Amino acid sequence: MKMKINLRKIYEAKPCHEFWRKLLDGLELDPNMKEIPDLDVPILFILENNGWRDTAWCFRLIQGYDREIGIFSTWCVKRVEHLMRDDRSKNALAVAYRYAKGEASIDELNAARDDAADAHAAEAADRAASDLDVAAARAAFYAVYAVDADFYASADDAYAYAPRAASAASAFASRASRASEEEEEEKQIEEFKRMLDCIERGEQYDINM
Repeated sequence: MKMKINLRKIYEAKPCHEFWRKLLDGLELDPNMKEIPDLDVPILFILENNGWRDTAWCFRLIQGYDREIGIFSTWCVKRVEHLMRDDRSKNALAVAYRYAKGEASIDELNAARDDAADAHAAEAADRAASDLDVAAARAAFYAVYAVDADFYASADDAYAYAPRAASAASAFASRASRASEEEEEEKQIEEFKRMLDCIERGEQYDINM
């Protein structure tokens, strides 16, 4: 089994012009076609053809893999957990992971979301807090949103926020900004491919929390 997205769903989600043109070029389809074909596109093809950020944008369009995408999003943020100063952020990340696995209730997730939002607000308001402190708290906040299917279905690429927030926090941590963010995204791609491999082999995807 392979993770796929219907081309019509991608079109209906209104991707940017560059994303759409690049995808059609890769699929060898006419950008001026009058009707979008009913074609299921493997997410791995989108990754290899369009790149990581376009792939992350597509997360909210993937159906039937809420558990896997949710766990992957928490993995991304888990990588910067050591940068979080507020225990509310760390707890929110743990609850997000348990919710993705079906081990926490929606009430627990909502409470974790509120705590993560408060922790992020506190860091943002603290004049002594660095950009890194704020970025790490923001990553935890997005992780909670990323596992809530009801939320991300009505929000702009909530899934994509968690990986990007983790990359940004990592960039601040190394003080190498752009280079560090790219390095972190390479690690995310590697883990994402591991997730796809588990799905294709019929194995349960999980991470060490």
